[in-house]
Amino acid sequence: MDKLTPEQRHKNMVAVRNKDTGIELLLRKELWSRGIRYRKNVTKIFGKPDIAFIGKKVAVFCDSEFWHGFNWDVKKYEIKSRKDRYNKFQVLKCPWCGTKLVKERVDNHLVGQWGYMMRNNAHFYMACPQTGCPFNDELPVQIVDQELYIKPPTLLFGTVDKFAMLPWKKEIGSFFAEGSQNRTPELIIQDELHLISGPLGTMVGLYETVIDALCSAKCIRPKIVASTATIRRAKEQCSALYNREVVQFPAPGLDSDDSFSSRRNSTKAS
Repeated sequence: MDKLTPEQRHKNMVAVRNKDTGIELLLRKELWSRGIRYRKNVTKIFGKPDIAFIGKKVAVFCDSEFWHGFNWDVKKYEIKSRKDRYNKFQVLKCPWCGTKLVKERVDNHLVGQWGYMMRNNAHFYMACPQTGCPFNDELPVQIVDQELYIKPPTLLFGTVDKFAMLPWKKEIGSFFAEGSQNRTPELIIQDELHLISGPLGTMVGLYETVIDALCSAKCIRPKIVASTATIRRAKEQCSALYNREVVQFPAPGLDSDDSFSSRRNSTKAS
């Protein structure tokens, strides 16, 4: 339900800019700095897209989300209390003592303390607000890519979309001990291995090979533990993907009624 009166809503909508919004200017500036050329507000294309790549037949519409109360012109890491309900951070509580890292609204008042900090107004980090917590100074957890490049973690969680940044960001080399005395990654845990098949899987498989090579740059090949929803041709798939011998767990049983992980129980209907 709209909390504004029709007159207030009309006034807000009239004031909305239909071009050159904050998010549009930021995107255009970034594209231009990367040498990517485009056309803006093309009237010949249906919908009059904010940005268009004519040769690629790609149209981009920049949604400013003005009716949801978001402000795209805030500083990169600025945290506002009104965004508490839409918190995007993966860590909402201290993993050690359970203290919340976000403020709560009680009787229209914000209570608690933020656990998200900025060091020298340039580096993001998290700390437990609880004074007696061992991690009151800083939590050994990081979620911002730029900070991870500076200080590579011992354990790194990533999704396939991050693989695509390998050719574009040289800083990612720090994860593979590039230019440092650190050890290269020694263990890779690959989930949903059965999805690396078909057109998308073929593309992802290329990145898997590159990551394996980067991890082996210092002559120590990483151990790979993978889970899959199917064991059909698992040996052939892993051999082609990782060029390794495969050990399956649990191993195939001798009896179809007892496969180690499951056992068939025959019961008669009453």
